Amino acid sequence: MWLERIIARGGPKDWGDGMAYGSLSREYPLETEILRQEMREGRRTSVKEFKGRQVERKKRERVEAQEYRERLRRSDEAQRQQWLEAGGLP
Repeated sequence: MWLERIIARGGPKDWGDGMAYGSLSREYPLETEILRQEMREGRRTSVKEFKGRQVERKKRERVEAQEYRERLRRSDEAQRQQWLEAGGLP
């Protein structure tokens, strides 16, 4: 409810609101996005639509996590290769 009130007022107006908004919007990114959309459009989001967006978001997060792990693996591999080329022990 606090998140909804902050969004309804047009965003955080003081330090406390800013801290609460930052924390809540990080913890509930989908809910924050939906609340903003509902307030902008004046249309309620159905439970079915919410569940669908949750599934989409989780899929996107899994793909992003996999891509991140792959970038880390490649970076580690490149650093190891540089180490070996510089004369480091295997």
